[in-house]
Amino acid sequence: MHVFGPWLPLAENGSAAFPVGFWAVFPWLALAISIFLFAWVHRKRLQQERRLREQTEDALWLSEDRFRRAFEQAPIGMVKTDPDGRFVDFNRRFCSMLGYSGDELRGKSLLKVTFIEDLEATRQAVQVLEKGEQDQISLEKRFVHKNGQNRWANTTVSALHDQQGALQGFIAAVEDVTDRRESEKSLNFQRQRLDMALWGANAGLWDWSVESDDLVTGEIWNTMLGYTPQQLDEAFGASMRRLTELVHPDDLPKLQQALEDHVDGRTDACRSEFRMKTAEGKWKWIQGIGKAAHRDAGGKGTRLVGVHLDIDSFKETEARESDRQARRKRLQDALAKLAQSQKLTSGNLKAAYAEISEAASEGLDIDRVSIWLFDAEQSLIHCEELYDRQIPGHDSGWELFASDFPEYFRALKQEIPIAASDAWHDPRTASFREVYLEPLGITSMLDVPLQVGGQLLGVICHEHRGPMRNWSVDERNFARSINNFVVIASETSRRRKAQKAAEASRHRFETVLNGLDALVYVADMDDHELLFMNECGRRMWGDALGRKCWAVLQGDGKDPCSDCTNPKLLDASGLPTGVHVREEYDSTHKRWYQCRDQAIRWPDGRWVRLEVAVDITEIRETERALQQVNEKLLESEGRLKEAEKIAQMGHWELDRDHDRLFWSDEIYRIFELEASSCSPDYQVFQSLVHPEDQEIVNQTYGKFLHTQENYEQVYRLKMPEGRIKFVRETYSTLFHPNGEPWLSRGTIADISELARVQQELQESNLRLQELDRLKSMFIASMSHELRTPLNSIIGFSGLFLQGILGEIDEEQRDSLERIHRSGNHLLSLISDVIDISKIEAGRLDSSPSHFFLHEVLKQAVDTVRGQAEAKNLTLEVEAECNPEIFSERRRLLQCLLNYLSNAVKFTEDGGITVKVGPLDDGVEIQVIDTGIGISKEDEIKLFEAFERLDSHLRVKAGGTGLGLYLTKKIAEELLQGQVFVESELGAGSTFGLRIPLHLREAELVI
Repeated sequence: MHVFGPWLPLAENGSAAFPVGFWAVFPWLALAISIFLFAWVHRKRLQQERRLREQTEDALWLSEDRFRRAFEQAPIGMVKTDPDGRFVDFNRRFCSMLGYSGDELRGKSLLKVTFIEDLEATRQAVQVLEKGEQDQISLEKRFVHKNGQNRWANTTVSALHDQQGALQGFIAAVEDVTDRRESEKSLNFQRQRLDMALWGANAGLWDWSVESDDLVTGEIWNTMLGYTPQQLDEAFGASMRRLTELVHPDDLPKLQQALEDHVDGRTDACRSEFRMKTAEGKWKWIQGIGKAAHRDAGGKGTRLVGVHLDIDSFKETEARESDRQARRKRLQDALAKLAQSQKLTSGNLKAAYAEISEAASEGLDIDRVSIWLFDAEQSLIHCEELYDRQIPGHDSGWELFASDFPEYFRALKQEIPIAASDAWHDPRTASFREVYLEPLGITSMLDVPLQVGGQLLGVICHEHRGPMRNWSVDERNFARSINNFVVIASETSRRRKAQKAAEASRHRFETVLNGLDALVYVADMDDHELLFMNECGRRMWGDALGRKCWAVLQGDGKDPCSDCTNPKLLDASGLPTGVHVREEYDSTHKRWYQCRDQAIRWPDGRWVRLEVAVDITEIRETERALQQVNEKLLESEGRLKEAEKIAQMGHWELDRDHDRLFWSDEIYRIFELEASSCSPDYQVFQSLVHPEDQEIVNQTYGKFLHTQENYEQVYRLKMPEGRIKFVRETYSTLFHPNGEPWLSRGTIADISELARVQQELQESNLRLQELDRLKSMFIASMSHELRTPLNSIIGFSGLFLQGILGEIDEEQRDSLERIHRSGNHLLSLISDVIDISKIEAGRLDSSPSHFFLHEVLKQAVDTVRGQAEAKNLTLEVEAECNPEIFSERRRLLQCLLNYLSNAVKFTEDGGITVKVGPLDDGVEIQVIDTGIGISKEDEIKLFEAFERLDSHLRVKAGGTGLGLYLTKKIAEELLQGQVFVESELGAGSTFGLRIPLHLREAELVI
């Protein structure tokens, strides 16, 4: 099988023809061969003549004459050189070929007119001839023309020797082939360009002989369908079958008809589009274009040549474009329907949302569309509208939380549409898969954030069921347009609400203006007619609407005010110039007013003057007072300097905005620096700080300069001669509203003397602590040493009084009773002293428990009941509640016994009542007696240690003055409560105790 290229046309008999260029150079080639043969023969003849030169001089002359004529008249360049390669003889053709004259060329070296890239080949050829390895050498080389251009030449060179064989020079026949090489180069270029054009167009060549049914196909034709030439030859041979059997059956009749029409001459060319089967078994769209290369005498095509073009991608694009146009029309129809909808501008947001969701579903051909809005914190979105065309109707109410779907909410807040073709695996929507997407069969999502004025309000979701769907640019733009309609509907609803709110706001605004204690009125700028006046103005001038403003405000005025601001309120172009402020004195009401005038638009569109007049009489009086205060402030600054000097305390300020540091005079004195020779500087200050304190000082400064907390620190200054100063510094920082610090300020006090005193106090405290320890040891020891004999005395005296140790008379009983009472009194005193000592030392044992209050009350009352009955006193309990308490039972009982014992001691007639009442989180216990009472002056001393009040019962009742003091200590520091007393001299007393129901264990410090 042979495929002919366009550069080798076919003859009519189908054989290959020689190129036209060949016939153009054939005469010259024949002449060159003739000359070469002639030169060769002549050389042989010269050799023979040299051997016979003496006998054949006439013949040699004749031969040389003939050679000379052939040399000069040769159609190719002839040239002779000496052994060094310099030209000694040449014909006119050689001169014209190089552009030199004979004089210019004679004596010039061959190498001088040889192209530099051919020098080496030329030298090698000369060397071969010099060595006699060859008689002649032919090579194609480039000569350099006089004008600098290169001329290609076929050069045949021979060496010239004398009779002895010595080299005499060289002779060469030079044929100019520059034009031939240019033609060959052009033909090669045209062939390459055709190949590239076919390759670029992906066009496969074919050549069909109609009579023999032979079909020749090119390489691109084969590879276009994925076949190799061997596969096609084996399957179909070189016949038309390789075309017809690969064409789709539905397209074959159309192709055959197109071929038949062109073969019969009914069409100028054969054009058809059809599908062909590829090696992979797929169908590919092909466009066939052919034309008859030869027709017989009857006009019937006998040979057709053409190309196949791969238009599969074009057909796919065409199909996509058709789908896109249909889709675009559907989208445009949906948008047009929305644009004409009255529901979007009705203000009924629910109806508008329903209309939008249905249009979006129809336009995108999807099942589900929903509209979601953010809450105020953007922590969730709430479904305002859900449309599912598989389920007629609309729904709403669901909520999605950002904490459950963080990736989705993060994507929404980037305010970029979420086009998730594979919603199950897209990281932005994958979290919906199990709970939402799979159950509903949703595979693709197109969610567009809703924005109004740059603020993110929510999202509109478009959800597709079925195979995954790639969202086109048109569909994304449509979704954005749907977004705009949602915004329009929302804005329309908002405007309707805003209009209603504006009416209400206007009413409220007028109410506010009427409530202002300032004159507010509006007047026409042309005729000065009053259009509005608030309640304050109406109280001053009555109902003045419709009257001239100057006639009302001046009282008896007949002309506009001389200082009327109307001309100043509008500029030359008729635009407002801003607010004009002035102060006016109202001689009628004897008041000063600050008047603020400006031009505003009235509802009918005209410019009017709005004036707000504020009574500033008090302000002016305040300004005068402030001026006096400022004068006193200047005086105070002088006093402050004196005070700082006396207190040895200076102050400083650091302006962070302008990086300025200020030191007062006293700081210079503390630092022992001269203000005239030293400016405030942190490095100077740091050099004064004791080396051991520098790190902590710098760390503290680094903290406080960036926080709003107040700081205080004490550190040392190292003064000249090694002296040490102790200073206390306090400072704080003020911040701008944006959180940036702007002013730091503080004080530095010289506390060297205080530090010395504190050192002495610390040493004294150590000594006191040692004394306290010794006191505790003494009390503990004395407690044991005193209680042991006292218990024996009390015990034995009790045994005697009970008659267990024998009979006693009245005198003995009286003495033993005195001993028994005195022992109990002393034991009680020792216990009180020890308890007080433990409380003050913070070592009183605490063991709270749960109990009912009634149990403790009963125990306390039963304990003193005998004493009360001995004095014929009544003892009653009135309890409104009996709460369960978590407290220190033994100490509560101790407090109640102290109260009851005192009540019995200081009550002669009547009785004692214990009352219990509830509090919010506690209980209040009162012990009320009808005793001697207490004066107001004495009440404040009742709960102090060793205080006993003067009365006629003091000696008789006895006591140490520690009971109430101990009661207060226990109540406040152990029971977390408080004590109180209410009394009237001669009318009895009420001692109270308030305690919580549950002790706060974290505060049990004793």
